[in-house]
Parts: sequence; structure tokens; C-alpha cells
Amino acid sequence: MQNSYLLAGIKASRLLAMISRNKGFSVKYIFRVMFLLNAGIWSAIFSRVQNKKYRSELSAEFIFEPPLFIIGNWRTGTTYLHQLFSLDRQFCTPTVFQVANPDHFLVSKKYYTPVMSKFLDDKRPMDNVKMGIDEPQEDEYALLKIIDKTPLERLIFQQSDHFFLDDCKSFIPEDSNSFVIGLNTFIKKLILSSNKRVLLKNPFHSLRIGLLKKHYPDAKFIHIYRDPYEVIPSSIHMWNIVGTQNILKGKWIEPQVKSIAILYKKIIDNIRYQFEQMNTNQCCEIRYEQLVARPIECMKNIYEQLEIDFTQEFEQELIQFCAKSKSYKKNSYVISDEDKKEIKSILENTIPEYF
Repeated sequence: MQNSYLLAGIKASRLLAMISRNKGFSVKYIFRVMFLLNAGIWSAIFSRVQNKKYRSELSAEFIFEPPLFIIGNWRTGTTYLHQLFSLDRQFCTPTVFQVANPDHFLVSKKYYTPVMSKFLDDKRPMDNVKMGIDEPQEDEYALLKIIDKTPLERLIFQQSDHFFLDDCKSFIPEDSNSFVIGLNTFIKKLILSSNKRVLLKNPFHSLRIGLLKKHYPDAKFIHIYRDPYEVIPSSIHMWNIVGTQNILKGKWIEPQVKSIAILYKKIIDNIRYQFEQMNTNQCCEIRYEQLVARPIECMKNIYEQLEIDFTQEFEQELIQFCAKSKSYKKNSYVISDEDKKEIKSILENTIPEYF
């Protein structure tokens, strides 16, 4: 897929504002910027068409069922869990196309599908997970294009000599009101496209639970976590690929084992602290290894705890999906004894079951 895919679909005006806000871009990335501007012009045109067609619906206030949020550190199985939930027809999960084009996906899909299908790889660049315009995708990629100063903006425009997520405060939006309005608008569009309850998967939301609970008090949260000896090197591998393929300014700063381990700990600690403040039917925690070993049983347990209807139709979809997924091969990583020692020192009190 064309590099700079994180910003592909952003309106030209918002891209220019982002470049200005970050004091320009590096000349060596001029072709990426040209690609984004060209796509951004079309996004602006289709956005006007959508706003005209859906003006009354988007401006109206309407009550919708509280969303479900899948949270947890990157590379812990959030995507796999998202794929399983997306098989349940009572939910709407954002697709690759929708998060790439959050300003106009209600009117533009039939025009974009032939083009995106040619440029979109059939697998994600950091692993072997299937990609496609209708596959479920995390909403952070949509928020990047419609809200100012999201964390991924710091990935694209490097402003320091530190890994862009070393400061966890960047997870929390500077303007919480604008963040909620942007997320709410995106959710409304998803509901308009499907008339279903929205399910979102986004690791960044792991440190926004307090804000999300405030605005969606009846929302439900599912946390998945995994062996840190798998998560840490896999996260580093992922961020190096995403960073180098999307950067527009500065030099990509590779994350270190220590910083990723500390972030993993902060995410788990915050999730568990927030879960202590919730009712048991609002939150659920699961280990990745258990989900992979017994996916259908684990999904039934999640649905039971969260008091969500588990249908026979959904169970059949799960059976078929799991049968097709048996051939999937996960990436493997070699991790040094020194790095293992570092990871253990940081996380052994948080997730002792892995040590």
C-alpha cells in the first residue's frame, strides 16, 4: 500500500493545517505530501456531498446504544478479538474504508472501492493479518483525520529525540470537548451506515477510559493482555514499520524495550484501576492465550459477563472463522536474556502469571 497510509483520506485543508501546526515537513517526503494532497482534494469534494446529503441527520441529536470498547496494549490480540466480535451481526465495527475516509464514507465507497482495492495490500505490513477495505479497523485512524493533535500526529511529525509515546499524557486529548464531538460524530456516521450498536477497538483508548466513561457512562470495555515477551518485541517491530512508512518530518526514533515495557505496565495498571470503579457487567478481562486456545468458550464467557445476547447464528460464524484461521502463522521474535530481565523487572508485579 502507498506509504503515508495513516493520513490517506484526510481532507486537504486539514492536512495543510496539520503541516502548518507542525511547522512544515521534511523535503525528502515531498512525494508523500503530494500524494496526500491529491487524495485530500477528492476527500474535500466528497465531504461536501455527504454534508449536503446528511446535514439534518448529522446535526440532529439522537440516542444510541452505549458503545463497546476493546482495549489493551498493541500486539496483545486486540485485532483478533475485534475480528471475532465483528462476526456478530448485532454490532457495527469500523472498516478499513470507513476509518480511511471518515469525512465522506457514507457517500463515496462505490467510487473509492476500485482504487483502494488496487493499492491496498492483502495483509498488514507488520504481520500476516488479512487486510481489505471491509475488514474491521481501529477508530484512531479516523480520529487522526478529524481531530487536532492526536498521538499519531506526533508519530508523523517527529518533534523530539524520544519515542513518540514515551509521554503517556499524549493519549489524553488537549481539548477533550473537541475529542468527544469528533468521536461522537464518527459513531453517528457508523450508526447511520448500519443502524447497529457500535463496537470500537483502539489501544489508545486504554488510557482514555475515564473520559470515555464520563461521556458514555453505560459503555462496556473488554481488555485483552498477552505474554510480554511476545508483546514487547512485536510492538517495537510494528512501530518501526508504521513510523518509517508514515513519517513526514524529522527522523524516526525507534522505541526501546524499556519504554515499551513501561507503557505496557501503565496501560494495564490504568485499565485495572478503572475497572475497579465499574460494575461487573461493564468490563471484562481476558488473556490472549486463553482466547486462542478456546475462542468460542471465551467469547461465550465474555458475553455472559457483559450481559450481551450470544446467538446461535454468531456461534456458527465463530466456528467457521476459527476453522479458516487454523493455518494462520504468527510472527516469532528472538529476545535476549538482558531484555527479558528488563521486561521482568518492570512487569512481574503487574502480570506475574507470565514470569
